Amino acid sequence: MPALDLIHERFSNLLRARLHDELRRNPAITIGPLRAQKYGEFTQALGAPVHLTVVDMKPLPGHALVAIDASLVGVFVDTLFGGGSVKPGAESRSFTATEERLVDRIVTLVLDAYGKSWQDMLAIKPERVRTETQPRFVQLVDPDDIIYCARFSIDIGTGGGSMQICLPRALLAPLRERLQGPAREESHAPASDWRAPLTDRVQDVEVELAVNLAHCSLRLSDLLNMKVGDLFSIDIPERVVAEVNGVPMFDCRYGVAGGHYALSIARLIGSRAKGNPPTAP
Repeated sequence: MPALDLIHERFSNLLRARLHDELRRNPAITIGPLRAQKYGEFTQALGAPVHLTVVDMKPLPGHALVAIDASLVGVFVDTLFGGGSVKPGAESRSFTATEERLVDRIVTLVLDAYGKSWQDMLAIKPERVRTETQPRFVQLVDPDDIIYCARFSIDIGTGGGSMQICLPRALLAPLRERLQGPAREESHAPASDWRAPLTDRVQDVEVELAVNLAHCSLRLSDLLNMKVGDLFSIDIPERVVAEVNGVPMFDCRYGVAGGHYALSIARLIGSRAKGNPPTAP
């Protein structure tokens, strides 16, 4: 289903931004290939506990399922509480009430991003129906019915885990032909829509212009023997280089202007100099 693959790629990008805003971490998200399998086989492969959210996908018929494994729950909780790593054995115990409430916040972000990722295909608004931690309590469809599962591996730097979104075949039946059609490229907003505000914000960024006026070489023994009042000679070049964050920007002369030490730009350096004649010193 090429169109469904495109939806899930769009979803991963949206989710990455939402998780960054919520967790203040930049997550890495990897999408696994979409796979079809029997629902019974899927639930048997799930560990326990696992955070399961049954989702209403109206106007599509039936429900979808979001499954977040225990290790990823531990990463979310540790990150939200300011922790640094998942505690050993986090995947082998039940979730606390606090953990469930915190992961519910993440699920809200997931559903919002997933709904927006479908906008070009169909206007849907995923809504949570209920949450479970034991797969046997979720009868999404009959065990022999086919579901389509997309796995998203999420790494937040201190650890990670996987989240799966499962869509029953019956739920996708009304859109099957469109989903099996060739994927369309996303329409991008013209560059002018974002370039102008981005340029305005960049203009306000403060940078430090640094100029090294002189330097000299000394033997270590001379340096260790120095005391107050000692003199050493330096060579002052005719021109100096002004740098921003270690990157050469201007070739300058230096002197005095208006009673203050000053620099006069003689030449632009690097890519900024392309197409620009040297300025008069």
